[in-house]
Amino acid sequence: MYDKKPDILLFPKERKCIIIELKDPKVDAAKHIDQITDYASLIHNFSSDEFGFTTYYGYLIGEKFDDFAIQRRFPEFTSAESFDYLFRPYQKVTGLNKEHGSLYTEVISYTSILERAKLRSKVFIDKLKNRNS
Repeated sequence: MYDKKPDILLFPKERKCIIIELKDPKVDAAKHIDQITDYASLIHNFSSDEFGFTTYYGYLIGEKFDDFAIQRRFPEFTSAESFDYLFRPYQKVTGLNKEHGSLYTEVISYTSILERAKLRSKVFIDKLKNRNS
């Protein structure tokens, strides 16, 4: 367990923690959902109380995953209406001798992230064009 590490951890000042787990496009990302939960639990229970983390956001990013396989195993995941990703709005992060935390999770493909980026760029470019007209 301790030989595995999340790919990216971000600690904003608002007592939140962002966990990003990147998977090889050939790997079935669905088989790694528990990693996000494990990382949130470890950080929640073993980080210094001075940080006061209570809210976690987990992003499992890969290319290959089966929505139904994920929802069959974790029925609390919901398909997003756009951009082809799954999300779990809440999961309790159990605290040992401290208050419990909460975890929001997304399972998203690299392709979907690219589509989101293209849309953001288009919106930005359109605003610049309209401003200069």
